[in-house]
Order: sequence, then C-alpha cells, then structure tokens
Amino acid sequence: MSPPAAAAGCLFSHCCLWSDLCSPQIPRAEPGREYSSMPLDADERPARPVLLGIMATSEGERSLRLHRFRVARSGRVLVGRSSGALETLGDGYYKAKTPTSHIRAATAVQSPDGRFLSLCFFSREADFSDPKASRIVPPVSLQLQMDLAAAAADKQGISVSRLPDLPPEPGDATLGQGCCQWVEVATFMLKFPSLGADMQSDTIAALQGYVVIGDTILLSLWPFNLFYVFNCSTRAWAAVATAKKDWGYAPIRERGVYVKEHDMIYFLCGAVVYAYKLCKDQDQYQMAPPTRIARVCPFSHEGYGFLSYIGGGVICSVWIGVKLPCNNYDAKHVRITTFRVKGDGSQHFVPKGVKVLHSTCCYGVP
Repeated sequence: MSPPAAAAGCLFSHCCLWSDLCSPQIPRAEPGREYSSMPLDADERPARPVLLGIMATSEGERSLRLHRFRVARSGRVLVGRSSGALETLGDGYYKAKTPTSHIRAATAVQSPDGRFLSLCFFSREADFSDPKASRIVPPVSLQLQMDLAAAAADKQGISVSRLPDLPPEPGDATLGQGCCQWVEVATFMLKFPSLGADMQSDTIAALQGYVVIGDTILLSLWPFNLFYVFNCSTRAWAAVATAKKDWGYAPIRERGVYVKEHDMIYFLCGAVVYAYKLCKDQDQYQMAPPTRIARVCPFSHEGYGFLSYIGGGVICSVWIGVKLPCNNYDAKHVRITTFRVKGDGSQHFVPKGVKVLHSTCCYGVP
C-alpha cells in the first residue's frame, strides 16, 4: 500500500501512514529537519539536563545505557552533537538478568549540600522461559548517583550501586534509617487484571504510573479510575474519589509532572498530553476525568514516551520509537518536543492547548 498524500515528502512514509495525524498541529520533525518557534533574543542558556535511560541489547545481553540532552530556558533542545545523535554517557551500568527486564525510576532527589543527584530505580526481572515454572521476583532496587560538578564539566560522574533487596511479600516499603533495610509503611488490596495464557500478552499492570505533588505521591492504578495518594510526611494512604465508570479516565503511564503555577498534573498517554486536577475537599481527595490537551507526536503504539518539567512553564516530551521499521539508521528515533500549555485566560487556569517551542528528532539509541 502506498502512503497517502498527507505523507508525501515525509522521511517516515516508508514505515507509517501519517494520514490525519500529519496536521499543522503536529510540527514536522525528522532527522535533519526540526521545528522552532522562539524569538531571536530568547534565553539560550541551558536550564536543565534530561537523563534518558534505555535497556539496550548487545550480543544477546541487556544493560542500562544512559543518554543525555539539555534544554535551554527558551525551550530549545540542545542535543550537543552536530550529527543529531544523542550524547551517550555510557552503558553497562546495570546488566539485566532476563531478556524481559523492565526499568522503572522515581524522581531524582538532590543531596542536602547540592553536590549530587540521587535516583532510586527498580529493575523488574521476570523469567518466562518456562511457563510452568515462571515467576516474578521482587524488583531489584538500585541507586544512581550523579556528581553535578562533574556533569557540568561534561564528565560522567555517574555511579550505580545496589540497594538492599525488597521483601518477598507484597506491600509498599521505604528505606529505613541508615538505608540498611526496607520498612513496610502500608498495605492495601488491589484487584489484579487477568493474565494472558503466555503470562506476557493481554496483561495490564496493576500500577500504571505516578506523579509527585510536593510531599504527596499520586498513584495511577488499574482499573483506570482507581487512584490513591500517599503522604510522605504522615505515611498515610487515601483513596481518590472518581466516577464509578473508568471509560472517561486515562492512566498516567510511568510518570507525570505537576506544574505548580497551573496546579495541574500533565502526563503522556500514547502520544497525547492530558491533564488532571487533583482536588481536596476537607479530608476527601477528588479527581474528575482528564482534559485532552493536544497530540505532540504522530505516533503512538510504535514506541513510548514521558514528560519532564523543565521549569518556567516549559514542559519537555520525549518519545522513543521502538517499532518503527526504519532502515535509514541502525538506531531508534527519539523525538523531543518542548512546549508551554496555553490557558483560557480565566482566574483559575484551564488548559486549552499547547504552544510548541522546539521539536527535533534524534537518533543514537540502539
């Protein structure tokens, strides 16, 4: 089948049908072609680095590979290489035990002296080689530490160390004093979706994702209208009141971002940006179905993505293509888009679309 007229001239037309998704609302960005909408006197000083972790496969082994790019205060994406490839910090930081290992990370925390960033992440090791004997063991907990002074001088300054093993029993845990053991803080029952016959397909994760709001963590669970909040100060759990039907809700995939200036939660589901508003009436948390804001990428199930808040109202969307049968390069495409959410001008912020600042497509992730 030949691509539709809307895809004419598109470098991706050999591997996709852009169709209605190729619209002015989605700025074209391919390797060698980017979109920019910023004033000439925009502040181009780097505002924040974004660290990108990929479980890369080489010679049959999977290991954690880290890439980095920076975003200027203006919203311009600074890749750091004229070739358009992402900067590679290194690989082999963690070698997976199974070919289906999956990494999940939490928000980085700065050390009290401001010298380091620490990131706690987990590798889920699931062995499906023998369906009868397959089992899912507790995730491997690790800590990534970055020396900010070394990173500013374009040196790696990154180390990964193993944290104490998680307890075998299900439950929610935090590291105790001295980081010597995990301490259970709460337990609540969830209804798990049914598993597929091969234990892999047709499965839905009970935990979809999360977002950090000050000292509160909002968990997005299955079914999609099920949310809980956890107060890190009081260690108290609370259910979020939602509509009884889940058809109007979208899951927060992996992690979302909270923009304090808007008092809104933004997240990427597929390639569409959505917004939730978490409200609290006396002691009851409430959340209505999300607002669909805008599509920022013409693809969806061909890859996955996440949002990162840069500051000053600038949000960064990162989408990694994993199922694009592109033969132009040996590496996956990474589409990076920065934008601001537009409001309706009312006293209480109501999202009404996005203003794309910069969109570029990089490669270099194997």
